[in-house]
Amino acid sequence: MIVDDLSANRTLLTTLLGHQGHRVIEAADGSEGLAAVKAEHPDLVITDVNMPVMDGYELVRQLRLDPATSGIPVVFYTAH
Repeated sequence: MIVDDLSANRTLLTTLLGHQGHRVIEAADGSEGLAAVKAEHPDLVITDVNMPVMDGYELVRQLRLDPATSGIPVVFYTAH
């Protein structure tokens, strides 16, 4: 799963991972990402840190509070 408020960043990562045969789910902010993780149970979450609505730090805090999602690995990334 890719969580980023910038569409261009999501497209880049989705393209790169898709070419490697991975199925990629996208979300535009942490809140949307949290709902998608609970629905889809991805193997990995790659999330931006700075996003509106819910940032990457809060997304991870919420994932860790739920036993169903607490073990999902998360990779933070950010760019300026």
